[in-house]
Amino acid sequence: MVAVATSGGIYCYINNQQIGQNIPIITQTPKDEAAGWQTYRNEEHGFEIKYPSGFIFSSEGANFVQQTMDKGEQVSGTVQPSYDTIIFSDGNNELGRIEIFHKYAEDIIEENYKDKGYLYLFGPCDVRWGFQPEVFSLNSINSVNLLTVKGKSQEDVSQNCNYLKNSDGNLIVLSDKDYKPDIFNQILSTFKFIETKDISEEEAIKIVKNLPEVKNWLSFFTGPGSTGPTTGGKPMIVVDSKEDEGYKIHVYEELSDHTATFGWYSVNKKTGETKSSF
Repeated sequence: MVAVATSGGIYCYINNQQIGQNIPIITQTPKDEAAGWQTYRNEEHGFEIKYPSGFIFSSEGANFVQQTMDKGEQVSGTVQPSYDTIIFSDGNNELGRIEIFHKYAEDIIEENYKDKGYLYLFGPCDVRWGFQPEVFSLNSINSVNLLTVKGKSQEDVSQNCNYLKNSDGNLIVLSDKDYKPDIFNQILSTFKFIETKDISEEEAIKIVKNLPEVKNWLSFFTGPGSTGPTTGGKPMIVVDSKEDEGYKIHVYEELSDHTATFGWYSVNKKTGETKSSF
């Protein structure tokens, strides 16, 4: 295979035959075209993107794999856990989506789509489900590698996936089907990274307090002043220490002469991801 760069983008050839169509290099949407557009801003994962007035952006939250992991349960299969899926539409049809996955250690390059890094596992451009990649294009947004994969789904519908990483290394996949592609490309060109906002100590405590097993533990404190009905102990959820990636939180019962630990949790200050360490 030979890739030839032109002013319009990159073509891929196999045995001197052009594969697929040209993918334009991503350029900034002129200000007058984006005038009056709204802004979707995601401070947790550090990016923002503009979209036409009247379009709808909605978050579906973590996928079922991530939700299962958050419950402390084991997950089998090869569907990748994602922190969030943001769908944007014109009110009638889905125009595209943004999926935010865990940290991706490999570089965002064509070779890592299939041969080494298995990028195809993330998002809808998955060869296991019949997706046929046709054209690869490596561009840049805000000095960050952007790999675009264009092809056809098993239903012979055009499908594009755009892969890049945020400052924390989380993989972000922006994808669309062949529905108003010009508008999607304009939206994609407005994507930019912003400074992420760290989760506060209070927010980290709230995250731990809302864990199913912690909520169940708290439900036993039915005595006066929310104390233990037989022990008289008081439930405590406190930040024990700050770490490079987040907070170490101690969940325990405070008794008159000692403490009884229920659990220890680490909360990532960027993503809110929680891990039990007890």
